[in-house]
Amino acid sequence: MSVLLSSPGLAFAGDDSTKPAPGVAEILNYDYVYLSRNGTESDQQSGGGTAAGGYKSVREHLHVFGSYDDGAMYAGSHPNWDYDLKTLRVGAGGHFFIGKRTVFAPSVSIFYSHGTVMDASWSAPHRISGTGYIAQFELRHAVNRWLELTAAARRTKSIDGSSNELIGGVMLHVHRNWAFGVMEHQRDHKASTELTVRYYY
Repeated sequence: MSVLLSSPGLAFAGDDSTKPAPGVAEILNYDYVYLSRNGTESDQQSGGGTAAGGYKSVREHLHVFGSYDDGAMYAGSHPNWDYDLKTLRVGAGGHFFIGKRTVFAPSVSIFYSHGTVMDASWSAPHRISGTGYIAQFELRHAVNRWLELTAAARRTKSIDGSSNELIGGVMLHVHRNWAFGVMEHQRDHKASTELTVRYYY
């Protein structure tokens, strides 16, 4: 893993970067596991789900990741459907510093989903299953050693269509191993709020 990513004494302007910050999460790291709860609101339905996954740096500028979720967090694009899906996702991406505080991270992933969908006009849920892919471009910016801002654009080709998504959020690194955050997702005709916790290993 890159020294820049793994060093708790990452050199920020105005910081005494020769001194590590014990008890503070390593900013802009790609070695962590996470658990997220996502609540979705649209004109026709509301719902949510839970996702669990992890990231691992495997080269200086390369990471891999995977997740499992039960609420169409990464799959499903129809604005009027209520999803009950199980989704397995795997992917890889790059991470590149822009200056000393910002990382640009493009990634691509594939997923498999199966479950049911329900529309208000139907008398019973319909079964659905299939594969899709996600292309994402993410920026992570370390305001300081405790506060991280995140912005991303995501294009998803799912089992029932395609969608575009904008994501913005904030992560609070409260401990060397722990961070908590809130992400706002704006997908075509659908918005959601993600609450997430990360454990850095």
